Amino acid sequence: MASQPKVDEVLVCSAQGEVLYEWQCAHPDLWVNFFEFVSQRGQRLAQALPLGEFNRLEIQSGGVRAVVIITNDRGILVQTHREALTAAARSKPN
Repeated sequence: MASQPKVDEVLVCSAQGEVLYEWQCAHPDLWVNFFEFVSQRGQRLAQALPLGEFNRLEIQSGGVRAVVIITNDRGILVQTHREALTAAARSKPN
């Protein structure tokens, strides 16, 4: 069945954990804590293994996909899921 990604929530925070932008994010504080945790673990992993610099984490579970991007000055979350295309949407020309 044809499907397209649909954005569920977006969060952007500063390196200090200040929420700079959020859209439909039910628990921004939990995500900020997760950003801090992932950032610390990513740095340790980069020191232990020759994988290069940690810059993102992608998680897929139960049809939901979350992409977390960690930079020196930002943390970004975009969570999506796949939504079936309706017959009208499938027949639209690009």
